[in-house]
Amino acid sequence: ILRQYRNDILLTQRKGSFLFELYYLISPIMCKIILDSRWPNALLNEIHSDYMQPIIGMLYNKNYDRVPEMLEKALIQMTKKYGLANLDEVHPG
Repeated sequence: ILRQYRNDILLTQRKGSFLFELYYLISPIMCKIILDSRWPNALLNEIHSDYMQPIIGMLYNKNYDRVPEMLEKALIQMTKKYGLANLDEVHPG
């Protein structure tokens, strides 16, 4: 469902394309943080329950219009929580 939403809807929107690029920018850093964690499974479970489950739930309920906002919020929260970058000033150009 995530891949289908990304390809069919998210990437057709300007903001969606920006969020997709941002996600792939921070993903390698998040992977390193998870791998270096003392409790990688706990961290993965936290990311899944706090960020992914709400987005997947919206997709299953066909609340497609809310997903970009939720994805943006999740990316900003993760970058702050895990000290990746300050994304408050980052917006699609």
